[in-house]
Amino acid sequence: MAIARALEQMLDALDPHDVPGTAATARAMLRDVLTAPAHASAHSVVAVGHAHIDSAWLWPVRETIRKASRTFSNVMTLMDDEPDFVFACSQAQQWEWIKNEHPKVWQRMLAKVRTGQFVPAGGMWVESDTDMPGGEALVRQFVFGKRFFQTELGAETQDVWLPDSFGYSPALPQIAALAGCRWMLTTKMSWNDSNSMPHHTFWWEGLDGTRLFTHLPPVETYHSELSAAELAHASQTFTEHGRASVSLVPFGWGDGGGPTREMLAAARRTADLEGSPRVGLGGPEDFFRRAEAEYPDAPVWRGELYLELHRGTYTSPSQARTKRGNRRSEHLLREAELWLTTAAVRGLADYPYDELAAVWKQVLLNQFHDILPGSSIAWVHREAEAAYADVDKRLNALIEGAQAVLGGTGDLPLLFNAAPHERDGVASLAAGPPRTAGPGTVETHPNRGHRLANGLVAATFDEAGLLVSLVDLASGRDAIPAGEPGNLLQLHRDVPSRWDAWDIDRHYRDSVEDLTAATACTACDRAKRGPARHPAIIRQAGCVGGGPGGVPGAWASLAAGTDECRLAGTRRAAEAELPARRPRRTARGGDAVRPPGTADAREHLLGRGAL
Repeated sequence: MAIARALEQMLDALDPHDVPGTAATARAMLRDVLTAPAHASAHSVVAVGHAHIDSAWLWPVRETIRKASRTFSNVMTLMDDEPDFVFACSQAQQWEWIKNEHPKVWQRMLAKVRTGQFVPAGGMWVESDTDMPGGEALVRQFVFGKRFFQTELGAETQDVWLPDSFGYSPALPQIAALAGCRWMLTTKMSWNDSNSMPHHTFWWEGLDGTRLFTHLPPVETYHSELSAAELAHASQTFTEHGRASVSLVPFGWGDGGGPTREMLAAARRTADLEGSPRVGLGGPEDFFRRAEAEYPDAPVWRGELYLELHRGTYTSPSQARTKRGNRRSEHLLREAELWLTTAAVRGLADYPYDELAAVWKQVLLNQFHDILPGSSIAWVHREAEAAYADVDKRLNALIEGAQAVLGGTGDLPLLFNAAPHERDGVASLAAGPPRTAGPGTVETHPNRGHRLANGLVAATFDEAGLLVSLVDLASGRDAIPAGEPGNLLQLHRDVPSRWDAWDIDRHYRDSVEDLTAATACTACDRAKRGPARHPAIIRQAGCVGGGPGGVPGAWASLAAGTDECRLAGTRRAAEAELPARRPRRTARGGDAVRPPGTADAREHLLGRGAL
């Protein structure tokens, strides 16, 4: 209130028609409040210079390189005038871009790294998605990121810096800790649409019990301007008052720009100002060491950090080809490394370190949290698909070369099994789709539907193409509950409240149309590989009120291991409903149990904080 009254007096004293003549008098009205120190119990803020630059999003990768160069040049100019200013930059990929594309900027960056003003953060190759990449890919994010920072900068990062990813796998704490990380920062969890996080500073415990000291900045943004409103919000919403007193504020324009002189002036003004948190400039390590020492017994959050938003980015319609390319690339990389390592240890060939590293970097880049989830513009995804095609070609060539030297010069045909166990049946060559059973069979019974079998399981479809039985032939157990057929096509209105194509809001299930009647249901061979048959049921159902071309189609193929659902039309969501007796689970370096269907995290104690 004292500041507000002083501002009123200043405005009364300032004549807008004679600013030069009245400015000194007006400024004198503010002298007392601007020199009044902050309260002894005032909240403290470590302001870290930041420029959250998406490696791709509403622009292609090539523009990101230019954004990074301009931004880094700007912040280094500020560093020349502000010796206390520290700028944190994550994503080793962006550092490497500057090294390769802008060597003069790179040399300036190295000089500022030596002064401690330009600091690496995060230890990952990019700020990746953590739910869809495989466990090995998450490991490689840290391997490539930390290796770059160590070899190029002589720096060892100890934090995980993922402010904007769409949720966090419960396997991440173990992987990060084994990579040498102790701390983690994210702001995204403040975007939850239903449940607020109960803590801003806490220990995050993963699947195996590994913990990371984690901070969710109460300022609730990763591009603060250090405005009075933002600083007040950070102080007022901080949940650890009385037990902890410090939070982190990442400040600077995002996606190109970074901090400005005005922001740095605001930091100086609020360093010790009555009514404001105490603001001090620093880096991530400065904050985390202080926060952990102050609050070592912080509460524990166990399990997944599930973001209650952007759920639509994890569905197949959201750039399914990008997601498929990532998964296939991960499998190809595993198989390539297997055969190339085998050939190398037997002295038959040199290991192609550089070529595999280049391929891994391309795959890791496309796991960025706006590329793999499908939330970028079409340009970005066209480039990602082209990159995956190149990865496929290069890795298959490496696999074939390794298998050729391993097979020798004999005339007998050899089949290579990349699985960690013995397999029977028809084996796939190179890194094609894996097969764990023999050729499938299909039986058609007039007016009674179809039966598919592959020696392991048998599926029965009625005449409308609905799955009424799925039996494990070894145990005789039926996975489909009686009276609840699967492969049921359902249509929903797809009109999210805010982020179109990113979100699936809870109300989408309020409007549902079960397509129980099929316009076509046929048995056929979906695909063939050599002598093997891949029988499938193709079921099409008409879309009532869907408009021209509004006909979704779906098919399930046991032998080929595919399950596809296609939809023609707009602002509609299609689902292939498959009831199951077992609870839904997710596996990413472990087994995390989620309740089936929609759940309230508070009722099911998902990730509940343990005091």
